[in-house]
Amino acid sequence: MTNTNRAADLKTKTVTLAGFTLTLTEGVRYIASRPFADRKGRTYDVTIKPLGFAPEGALTHVEPALFYGQANHLLNAFNDGPMSFDGRVW
Repeated sequence: MTNTNRAADLKTKTVTLAGFTLTLTEGVRYIASRPFADRKGRTYDVTIKPLGFAPEGALTHVEPALFYGQANHLLNAFNDGPMSFDGRVW
């Protein structure tokens, strides 16, 4: 019988980036995003999710309640620039 549990075959990699420890599925292209910001002292969840095709079971990461500057720091570091929509291969 063939193992059809694709998630069990996926490897993860943990990296500290911009001061945040992230564990994601290795070899998957990800992008980080947050809701539109108005800079008025609110906090924002930064979501890192697969971009495009990803194997079933690929991890998603949410870094909750970051202030505007913290959120932008993580977004810029993860996406490799303030206006990049390419994300990164983990």
